[in-house]
Amino acid sequence: MPDHPTPVELRTHSDDPVPFVIFDSRSVKCNSGFVYDESIGQREGIKIFKDGHKLMDYFIKGE
Repeated sequence: MPDHPTPVELRTHSDDPVPFVIFDSRSVKCNSGFVYDESIGQREGIKIFKDGHKLMDYFIKGE
């Protein structure tokens, strides 16, 4: 997972959100037709971390 996007058209870093996937083998769902791309953050029901350093708290503390 990158720490920042670097769009080809800009040729430099941007402050856009960085998409990532968390796989929970305890909760397998069928997502037929679901696409993972840069627009995923705009979809309903998607978990967003405004502060990247809080991602580890999500895993460790369940926050």
